Amino acid sequence: MKFSLWLETRASKKIMYHAAPISKRASILKHGLNFHIHFEDAPKPRNTRGVNWAPRGNYLSERMNDALIYTQGRGTDRYDIWRVNVEGFHLFPDKAWHKGWYCRKVIPPENLKLVVKG
Repeated sequence: MKFSLWLETRASKKIMYHAAPISKRASILKHGLNFHIHFEDAPKPRNTRGVNWAPRGNYLSERMNDALIYTQGRGTDRYDIWRVNVEGFHLFPDKAWHKGWYCRKVIPPENLKLVVKG
């Protein structure tokens, strides 16, 4: 348990990266990273039929390269990569993808910088 808390504290002081489809760019510039708007907060189905449903949140990577890797193989969508200042935000380790983290709060536009245009 202490190890997990240490990871959350360590991660909360970093710059992270977020990948998003270019179709979300205007909304992200206006509202920030807000998973309620961009990905809806629909309830998870009771019977997931073996699918590992991730918690709802804004997903982040510690390295830009990991965010770029995430975008590969995602169909025809083009993706932007955002640099995210997460200082002061409580982050949770992504147990499905060990290179990732997620945040359950809205990350405002002033904490974001578009670093790679899709």
